[in-house]
Amino acid sequence: MLTVNKTDLTVRKKFFWILSIFALFALLLPGTLKSTGRKTVETGEAAVEDQFTEIYRKLAEPELDFIALKTALTGLESVLQKHEGLNPDIITIIDYSKPSTEKRLFIIDLSKEEVKYRTYVAHGRNTGLNYAESFSNKIHSYMSSLGFFITGNTYNGKHGYSLRLKGIEDGVNDNAWKRAIVMHPANYVSESYIEQYGRLGRSFGCPAIPVREHKYLIDLIKENTCLFAWYPDSVYQESSTYLN
Repeated sequence: MLTVNKTDLTVRKKFFWILSIFALFALLLPGTLKSTGRKTVETGEAAVEDQFTEIYRKLAEPELDFIALKTALTGLESVLQKHEGLNPDIITIIDYSKPSTEKRLFIIDLSKEEVKYRTYVAHGRNTGLNYAESFSNKIHSYMSSLGFFITGNTYNGKHGYSLRLKGIEDGVNDNAWKRAIVMHPANYVSESYIEQYGRLGRSFGCPAIPVREHKYLIDLIKENTCLFAWYPDSVYQESSTYLN
């Protein structure tokens, strides 16, 4: 089960207050200053965009896709509002638009404004070969799922030290717990495997990670942090309750 400890998010994450202020500015001010109309909205939207750009600049990680980061942070604000007790400082982004031969998992510390860790991560065997192409929430699909997850507890299972993941988006990844979608180490997630086969191996839908660094990585994000699996899928982006 996930452990929940209530936290005063307004104190712990001033970043989201900044975004909220700009968002409110964009939405409410046009109603009180009708003469400015659309210009006020555009000014507020530009200010929010500038905030994302500044965060991206400070992270100084060129391999992190700006749109993936912007989408993740936009949804994170909603996740924090709807799920009490989450750590607002840490977010993990898996960028499935990148091939498996690239280090496409990013652990970001927002309080320190830094990418804390970056590594390889595998996708499901029916999601694609080197590139991810198809995603599913169905049991026995052996595909990866998109969207926002909350990390749960750790345990020692058949793959060793592993981390449970709870999908929080209905119809997108909410079957993750039933599907036993967890973060676990795998020998097929390594540079030697890439050298031999030209890609990583594939899981049954789990975000499998390298064996030699799995414990450190899992301990960084375990127990109530947010993980976002990204892919430029317009259907998902338009339907996600956390992005809209």
